Amino acid sequence: MVDHTWILKAGCRGQPTEWFFPEVGERVSKKAEEICGSCPVTIECLNASLSPLEQGVWGGMGERQRRRYKERNQKT
Repeated sequence: MVDHTWILKAGCRGQPTEWFFPEVGERVSKKAEEICGSCPVTIECLNASLSPLEQGVWGGMGERQRRRYKERNQKT
């Protein structure tokens, strides 16, 4: 069983979801970058998003950023 209790500490809780789930082709919002930049559970969030690759901003990264991150880290 996967432990998702980290979500209770997430900086994005209670924030508008559109900040974290941009339309296809749109960039990550500045608000999401700011919130994720100071979030205490960014690593847990990012790890949760990598498999399967989820839509939206997770761990402070958009889908393309996470895809590149995942590709770089699978090679090491």
